[in-house]
Amino acid sequence: MLLCYTGNGKGKTTAALGAALRAHGQGLLVCVIQFMKNADTGELHALHQFPGIEIFQSGKGFYKIPNDHATETAHKTAATHALALADEKITTHTCDLLILDEINIATHLKLLDPKTVISVLKKAPPTLHVILTGRNAPQAFLDRADLVTEMKELKHPFQKGIQAVKGLDF
Repeated sequence: MLLCYTGNGKGKTTAALGAALRAHGQGLLVCVIQFMKNADTGELHALHQFPGIEIFQSGKGFYKIPNDHATETAHKTAATHALALADEKITTHTCDLLILDEINIATHLKLLDPKTVISVLKKAPPTLHVILTGRNAPQAFLDRADLVTEMKELKHPFQKGIQAVKGLDF
């Protein structure tokens, strides 16, 4: 199955990580590849405590936001590396659930070509479940997915000037 969590609302990565815990609880092997993240996050620490769940941060941080000091080339190289890792996980059949966290936004920002991503996804065996997360999923991902959930923002603490909260947002 190919699942896609997208939209401007909060909860896309959280939903994917919930699926990771559920899969782990059923004895499945899980791999999480984070395309835009490279920070000391709660999920990074938590998932390292679960044998059978691998997590890789392959990003240079979020692209084109305040405090982004990496070049476009560095971001593209990191995204390409993350996709190569995903390709390896798919072709070696070393996991049952593969989460490609923030891949949607990586394609939206043109760090990756959606057609290249789809060519990698087409290699997935029928037993592999893949979850794509991030805002602005390309139409090609939505068309290919078996499940699409759009997180819709109705209200957000940032609107009140409240910054990200440790343990809730990272």
